[in-house]
Amino acid sequence: MGVGTDKNGKLEKRGLTLGTYEEDLATYPVESGLAAEDYIAFPDETLAVGMTCVPYDQSTFEPDGKEKPRTAAKPRTAA
Repeated sequence: MGVGTDKNGKLEKRGLTLGTYEEDLATYPVESGLAAEDYIAFPDETLAVGMTCVPYDQSTFEPDGKEKPRTAAKPRTAA
């Protein structure tokens, strides 16, 4: 079981192999089917395979839906 996005930003469903439950961490390690750079989607009945996905970036996320302001580049000075 598992859901991810392919390289074209489309939702895909892919199989995962889970390891043995780790009691101290309350987690199952992912043995295969997911890489560290992959994005995952939280299961929801509104999701469909092939739909366009927008990656969530924690560094720019704000709970009110607004993006965090980006810092402006420093102006260049004439040499």
